[in-house]
Amino acid sequence: MIQPVESVLSAGPGETRGMSRPSGTPEPAPSFAQLFGRALDRVGELQQRADEAVAQFVAGQGVDVHDVMIAAQEAFLALQLVVQIRDKAVEAYQEMMRMQI
Repeated sequence: MIQPVESVLSAGPGETRGMSRPSGTPEPAPSFAQLFGRALDRVGELQQRADEAVAQFVAGQGVDVHDVMIAAQEAFLALQLVVQIRDKAVEAYQEMMRMQI
């Protein structure tokens, strides 16, 4: 099953997203650091799942080659997304540092 890009940044287990809050109290928006941390955790999970699929395939445990390739590609694309986000954040920081006051 192919997951949308939003799933990389989705809330993890045990978080309050989707739970009811007292009326009049807005849910605080997660910070960039929290979102980026979750994305890194998700990339690690995807890479671990891809590594396990490769190990099972090599051991001959009945894993299809297309499942291995899909898991590896998901991990690769998630990593590329996180790298692009990091690059844009660094670029934005450098641009702010070049601004004259």
